Amino acid sequence: FSLMKDQTSIGRDSQCDLHLDWDGMSRSHAVIEGLGGDANLVTPAGGRIHSSFRVRDCGSSNGIYVNFVQSPSTEPGVAYF
Repeated sequence: FSLMKDQTSIGRDSQCDLHLDWDGMSRSHAVIEGLGGDANLVTPAGGRIHSSFRVRDCGSSNGIYVNFVQSPSTEPGVAYF
């Protein structure tokens, strides 16, 4: 899937950008947010290409995992990678 948008929603809800029909996934589980970007790199639609991302938990019951490890965070609900 493409991360060309500033925010990409993940969840069981069919309206999510990344729809995952899995029992361990909340309807609105998380959002991937694009951060940073080089002014010389743009998408075909003229948007910014991000140089880093963060994942924000949307209040899910199971939290956010990165490489099978629950991601700790200095900011509640946010995992940086």
